[in-house]
Amino acid sequence: MLNSPDKDKLAENLAEANTTKRVAQTEAAAGSTVYSSVGEEAKLTKLPDGLGGEPRIAGQAVSPAQLKAMDDAWNAKSDTEKYEAIHSGKMKDPKTAMQYLGVS
Repeated sequence: MLNSPDKDKLAENLAEANTTKRVAQTEAAAGSTVYSSVGEEAKLTKLPDGLGGEPRIAGQAVSPAQLKAMDDAWNAKSDTEKYEAIHSGKMKDPKTAMQYLGVS
């Protein structure tokens, strides 16, 4: 049985995941490209943005090749490495995340 600190951490992680999902949904509604491999095989879905340019994440243009490379590098990390990267600020924006993941 989980003790209270474990339950609190689980609730915190769930809240963070839901926040991330809401941000992705908001960006998708704004015409951004949605790229996710959470709970399913990775896929790139192009949503109409009327601009015909590169995908934008947090207002920054990212090429499909960069997205794929980021996803591959992220999936190669352990759960502990992923947790530490998220909570250390290494994944705070696309540019910082690409530097951390070794993607140019």
